[in-house]
Amino acid sequence: MLKNKTLLIGVLVSMMAITSAALAEENTGTNTIKNLRAENKMEMKMLRTENRAKMEASMAEMKARREEMEEKNKAMRAEIEARRESLRAEAKQKMETLRENLKNKKDQVRAKIEEKRIMGREKALERFDRAVERISDLKNKVNVRIIKLEAKGMDVVVAKNLVTTAETKLSDAKAKITEASALLSDSTDQLSAEIKTKLRTLAGQIQALIKEAHSALEMAVKSLKDSLKTKIETKASIQTTNDTTSASTEGNNQ
Repeated sequence: MLKNKTLLIGVLVSMMAITSAALAEENTGTNTIKNLRAENKMEMKMLRTENRAKMEASMAEMKARREEMEEKNKAMRAEIEARRESLRAEAKQKMETLRENLKNKKDQVRAKIEEKRIMGREKALERFDRAVERISDLKNKVNVRIIKLEAKGMDVVVAKNLVTTAETKLSDAKAKITEASALLSDSTDQLSAEIKTKLRTLAGQIQALIKEAHSALEMAVKSLKDSLKTKIETKASIQTTNDTTSASTEGNNQ
């Protein structure tokens, strides 16, 4: 009887030991899985952080390059503009000199005819100058608008590209005006048929370029309006979604 009891106790002890070992292994396995999950989660988080940092660095580099290119282009445009203004001023001075020289002419009848000719040429060039100035003013206003909206986080890339297009058209128009000015300030003589043909061609090109610059700026303004409208609609949609979610949550809680 005692022997049986001893055997039974031994069996029970063995079973308890096996059970404890199994439980220990199970707990160890569970802890291992939890640790692996935690490690994976940490690795994923670190990877996302690393990728975000790389992306931000890449975007910052691209922005720096773009700004550098813009500065170089701006400096180049300023240099071209200064040279063009110098040529335009030189042509104006030549016309003024021609006008002054007419005062010393003995044939005053001819002098008056030539003076009217100079005045007509000056007025023609002034009309082009005023047209370019109006478009330049509009361009500056659009740029101010772009800066304000960009500061608010709006997408202004399309508008910027259109303004660049307008600037190129204006620059080309100014170059044509300078070319026409040089032809008109050469002398007080009646223009030859060849010069007249060149001037008509230049006048048509100048008008077309000014019109294209104006059109590009109008499209830039429209792009900004569309971008603003999209942002407002998106904000309203998000607000509506949030309100709906809040109402649903409150209903479920009740």
